[in-house]
Amino acid sequence: MYGWTAGERTAWEKEFRKPNGKTDKAKQDEIRERLVVRCVRDENGQPIFSDSDLEAIRQQDAAVIERVVNAALRVTGVTEGDIEELVGNSEETTHSD
Repeated sequence: MYGWTAGERTAWEKEFRKPNGKTDKAKQDEIRERLVVRCVRDENGQPIFSDSDLEAIRQQDAAVIERVVNAALRVTGVTEGDIEELVGNSEETTHSD
């Protein structure tokens, strides 16, 4: 499990925004899977997963993935509130033109 730098966290948060500033709903729906991809590393600090693994991660046992997500939240400092804020912003941004 890998904790982020401030820049890595910002980059992860920006993944959920389209260039026009609106939330990317498709990526938002994968928020937990994307957290797993960005945080799970091998003993050398190299990523184990890539974006091409998102569907495979989605197919795994929810309880197992939730444990990984909870560990990722601890090491990155991302809170459930942060995730809710990312998710909540979609309602604000997807309805405005």
